[in-house]
Amino acid sequence: MMTFDQLFVAGWNPTWNNLTMRIGEESIKRVNFTSPFSQFMQEMTVGNYLQETYINPAKVFLHETITNTHMLENITDEVFTTIHSVNIDLNIASTYKEPDVRLSFNFFDNVNLLITSFVANLQVTAEITKMNLVKQMLYNYWAYGMIDSALTTDPRLGVPESEAFLTDLLVKRDDFGVEPNTRGVIYNNRLDTTTDIVSMGTKNPWTIMFTDYLRGIEVRNTISLHWGDFRSGNTNQDYATRLIMLNSLDFPNAIPPNPRSEVVGQNVEFSPDINFFEIPTDAEGEPLYPNEPQAGTRPVAFIIDDSSFLFRTQLNATTNFQNPGTLATTNRLILRLMMSVSGFEKITALATGIALPPAKND
Repeated sequence: MMTFDQLFVAGWNPTWNNLTMRIGEESIKRVNFTSPFSQFMQEMTVGNYLQETYINPAKVFLHETITNTHMLENITDEVFTTIHSVNIDLNIASTYKEPDVRLSFNFFDNVNLLITSFVANLQVTAEITKMNLVKQMLYNYWAYGMIDSALTTDPRLGVPESEAFLTDLLVKRDDFGVEPNTRGVIYNNRLDTTTDIVSMGTKNPWTIMFTDYLRGIEVRNTISLHWGDFRSGNTNQDYATRLIMLNSLDFPNAIPPNPRSEVVGQNVEFSPDINFFEIPTDAEGEPLYPNEPQAGTRPVAFIIDDSSFLFRTQLNATTNFQNPGTLATTNRLILRLMMSVSGFEKITALATGIALPPAKND
């Protein structure tokens, strides 16, 4: 083993030529991962809140007849508004010391590549964290009863169950593209809506599925047919380009115990113990939703409209500083996010009545 002191400079070491004859090439590798949900992320350059306004057309076009007297009436559109706030600060750090960097000693370019990889790895960590946040958000909204959910069968039980599951899944997808109707109420369980509220998806929706349910041959054949390699060239119709796969064993099965509203400070760093997605309450503090899923014991698929996710980044900055005492350099990624589900876009869940094993982090 060779040890270098803190003043070592590769070009001045007499053994350098011998080392390069032994190690002729060095390969530096790192993980490169981008969350499939990052494609929904947009930038919010100013402010800490996003106001979402929905204009309901139903009051006009659901009238069966319009009499002449209506010419003298004011027909006022209904306007609904929700406010979404920046709720998550991610503070991700990575520290490396000079001896660690010197392990990449063959060429000075490799040293630069290693340091660049340390910095780039921060973004990968942020992507994984965002992925976990989105999964927790979906679980919370299902558990609160805030989104529509329907009971389906567990496709792992057999061929008939697989067929029934896929039928339920495709029917739910089809519901997003039908004409406006009173059954497709806006997302979807709001207490202040009436039967006049209508909604329809503007595009072919996204489907979120779990790989565990692709084990059966019938499921795989159907998925290959609808989400397989076939491409029509129309991205609005191709299933495969609008499919996100998750692992159910990594999907949350509980709501974190500590409400964000009870944590000191408005913006707190991500922690598995902090619930960033609390159930909405009215002015008296009463829950607006039943606080229990509408169907099932475990979600197995989600169908979402393009605009149902409201993801915004307000700050994305990388800094670095050196500790002279230890000659260690720390790179830090500061990421401020707003993550929520639109109050007025379609989103639904399919859930089974059979509980799955606990998630790995429980």
